[in-house]
Amino acid sequence: MKILISDQKIIEALGGADESKTNEAFRYLYRSYFPMALKFVLQNNGNEAEAADVFQDVLIGFYQNIRKNRFRGDSTLKTYLYSMVRNLWLVKLKRNQKTVNMDMGTEMKTLTSQSSTTSKEALNQMVEKLLEEIGEKCRALLKRYYFDNYSMSDIADSEGYENENSAKTQKYKCMKKLISLIEEKPHLKETIYDLLAEK
Repeated sequence: MKILISDQKIIEALGGADESKTNEAFRYLYRSYFPMALKFVLQNNGNEAEAADVFQDVLIGFYQNIRKNRFRGDSTLKTYLYSMVRNLWLVKLKRNQKTVNMDMGTEMKTLTSQSSTTSKEALNQMVEKLLEEIGEKCRALLKRYYFDNYSMSDIADSEGYENENSAKTQKYKCMKKLISLIEEKPHLKETIYDLLAEK
């Protein structure tokens, strides 16, 4: 029997300090709304693994929005999460299309271009430092996923996780650690989030 929890209870759990309630809220959101995300991604040229990755990123983004008081509650959680899934997946599709049309040489030139500003280089160094602070295992996992574009399956193999789901669970825990560190830098966190989103 499916247990129903009100949207307000979920928001309170994610915004509160009780980690057990926060984790239970995430589990509830995954059970309740991942099928919706899966259906959308499958209908739009994606697969189940990509749907799982997108939905996990959506949950992390939703968590950030609540912690930063950006969620106004103008719509139901279902509508809000669906909108986030749709937007993120369409962005990924567009980005993948660009990647297909760009050879590695061009991509490396773009990344190492002298047009990169000093401030962006400094932010990259800051992100690197934050990644070091969350521990070597988390640093390796997040760098492989966000910077090197490894699939969760490849990460599970290369980093010695039992399976892909174990790697995804660890990615979620590592992102929570990283978010907590970023939240301690209120004057820079918006810029850091934007930089991470580009990875």
